[in-house]
Amino acid sequence: MTNNRQTLLHLLIGQPGSGKDQRLPIIANMLGADILNLGDSFSKKLDMISEKLKENDIPLSSFEKNHQLMSDREIKDKIKSNEFNIDTVNSTLTLIKILYYSEKKISLIPDSIVNDFLESELINIICNQIGRDILINSYPKTISQYEYLLELTQKRYYNNGLTIGNIFIMEKISEDLLIKRMNGRMICSKCPTTYDIDEINNYVCACGGELKFRRDKELYKKRINDYKNKTEPLSNHIIKNHRDYVVHLKSDYEILRTDIIRNELRQKLKIA
Repeated sequence: MTNNRQTLLHLLIGQPGSGKDQRLPIIANMLGADILNLGDSFSKKLDMISEKLKENDIPLSSFEKNHQLMSDREIKDKIKSNEFNIDTVNSTLTLIKILYYSEKKISLIPDSIVNDFLESELINIICNQIGRDILINSYPKTISQYEYLLELTQKRYYNNGLTIGNIFIMEKISEDLLIKRMNGRMICSKCPTTYDIDEINNYVCACGGELKFRRDKELYKKRINDYKNKTEPLSNHIIKNHRDYVVHLKSDYEILRTDIIRNELRQKLKIA
């Protein structure tokens, strides 16, 4: 199927604690784009597949053979025989893989599995929101993921009008400041939404869940190291090879007021 209209994929890339979450809805609103926050999608879909497995009394270990994850064909057969799906058999397969890697903590989730999940989420949005551009957060995080996204836009979905738009890259800040900011983060007890302590009036999320401080030093170290080893090389790669797409954004918390962010974006995007 050929689409005569381009669907722009805008990307938001930066360190944890750099202010991406605060800028995400403002950028999306100014661009008229739908938000695809892959991290939130991960959490929601994993909760759904976990509930499905519990409802059908299927332990995660039943997808193992010889202490390893079954083949794709075997997992698909098991999904079909038990008649449970999240969207499609293929997307359910991907979710089971992600859940397995997450809960077993065998290794980092391979890029190939994250890429499959991203593609299924993109297809859902494109099918349901025809004519809207998309702003992606939490992806890509590695050069390999970025190259996969380029393949989607330049080859596989080129005839559908899928193409890269703006790539927003947050400026780098010091590790000490990152840890200070993350110590001021609160997370909802019911959903994956996070808040900065300065932006809340009470300790209740929009969904009604209680907000709690997220102070996990090991998690902070892991996220900072992941950025250094994977996402920072990605940012440098994009700046070097695709500079025309890049829009640099400040990471200063002093400019987090909506009107100031809007003015900064108007100047960067040359919006009147």
